Amino acid sequence: MGNQRVAALVADRSEVRWHREHQPISIRQLMEWAFSTECVRLNLDADHGFGGGVGPEYRIMQRAMLTDPITDKPVRIDGGGRTPKPADAEIVAAVVARLPLVHGGRAMAVKVAELARTCQVPDTMCGVTPKIVPREWAYNQHGWRGKTESLGTELIRIRGKVRAIDRRWCPIVFEPSPHKLAGLRRGYLQWWGALRWLRSELSLVEFDRWELTDRMPPMTPWRDEPVDRKTEGG
Repeated sequence: MGNQRVAALVADRSEVRWHREHQPISIRQLMEWAFSTECVRLNLDADHGFGGGVGPEYRIMQRAMLTDPITDKPVRIDGGGRTPKPADAEIVAAVVARLPLVHGGRAMAVKVAELARTCQVPDTMCGVTPKIVPREWAYNQHGWRGKTESLGTELIRIRGKVRAIDRRWCPIVFEPSPHKLAGLRRGYLQWWGALRWLRSELSLVEFDRWELTDRMPPMTPWRDEPVDRKTEGG
């Protein structure tokens, strides 16, 4: 039913077209408009197995077009008392739902949708400088201190007497660890790659309201610039 509703909304564009100029929008802003502003649902159970070589708009229309048998016009389906979403938002959700496995598949589709719904991007700890901290902590009469380990004893002469001194050291680690930073930034690059694929696919769609631009979020914000929705632009 989800696919059919999308098809009906798309096919009905000729009669419910926006009477305004197309507004430029970036792929990230388009995701946030669809999932946060319009609160469109991501339907992963629907079959979005479209073929290649044709724009998503045409594929949706051809795969599940509904027509009235009398008027031969597209039929709009709105069930369950829900407010109908703009066709643009429905198409965005349909394309996100068919992210290929090479770009993370369903798991990445959910991640893209949830980040867009909260108007966020994957955390990369931009600007965070790893600090040296004790590997373990211990509490004594002086409070919390780095836990030390023995390096063995050493004989030294103090005031003419030979004494055995326990040499100790404090194992350290970097926090956040390089492994954690690498994992976060790898996740960001996967999200960025998914957005690039979505921009390529959605650029084939003639939206009612939007004109999709080539603008992408920074690819490596930890090297370039912070990810800022206001400065990203259209």
